[in-house]
Amino acid sequence: MVRVCAFPNCGNRMRRYKCLHFHRLPFHDHEILQLWLVVLQLDVQTPIQVLCEKDLCICSEHFEEDDYRDTTQRGRLKRNAVPRMKTAATTVEVMLYS
Repeated sequence: MVRVCAFPNCGNRMRRYKCLHFHRLPFHDHEILQLWLVVLQLDVQTPIQVLCEKDLCICSEHFEEDDYRDTTQRGRLKRNAVPRMKTAATTVEVMLYS
């Protein structure tokens, strides 16, 4: 199965010649999961089972170096990592305030 980035307007796909990592949704932490859903423009009330069935992934282009546990491998995200929308000039972070 080919992995496709679920980030809005991204379109990155897993390819052999392109060095991208694809990260699944963080089901281990409900608060972080809600932030990811906001970033993905998905309903935060979507049941976990439905999200699991969709097998959504986000590519490594939407994370910063400091979001990774080991910056040499860029494979394992920190537990609190949230994807960001990158633009040409800056990175826009989505914050959820309660």
